[in-house]
Amino acid sequence: TRSDFSSLGFLETKSFAQLSYYAAAYLVNSQRQGDAIPYLRAYLRSGEEKFRKTVFANLLKACTATRDFQTGVTLLDEMLASYPNDYSMLSTAVNFCIDSGDNVSLQRFVSKGLSTYPNDKTLLNIQGKLYEDRREFESALEIYTRLHKTNPNALDVAKHLALNNYNIGVLN
Repeated sequence: TRSDFSSLGFLETKSFAQLSYYAAAYLVNSQRQGDAIPYLRAYLRSGEEKFRKTVFANLLKACTATRDFQTGVTLLDEMLASYPNDYSMLSTAVNFCIDSGDNVSLQRFVSKGLSTYPNDKTLLNIQGKLYEDRREFESALEIYTRLHKTNPNALDVAKHLALNNYNIGVLN
């Protein structure tokens, strides 16, 4: 937003949100995600709801493109506060953390997701892998045992059961 336009009252109109969105869409479609960030943020500040989810998704893409992962995590918190029970938003948060290699934030979002969707196989699998990464093999074994009960023919789950049992044995 330009300061020389701020006294005109334009920032409070619905047209401001639309213009911000269209400018951002043009820049995103032109593969200029970094340049789109101010317009995407302006749209969010406008309070308009129509394209809010799309704007959050594009802002996360911009954070990934510019490798600004810390801003991305802050944005994820804001996004999930706006849409606390939206599985697609939660999935976006989880995928962003995986892509950025941020296991601390990933654990936070997986825990939040499992509190809402306790039997989600994808979230359980990610939780199991996070436990393995932290060498919490007994906790990982509990997760993969749960997954094995619901999907006994899954080879990947069987491999993790064997791996965690082996690691627990080695530690003992």
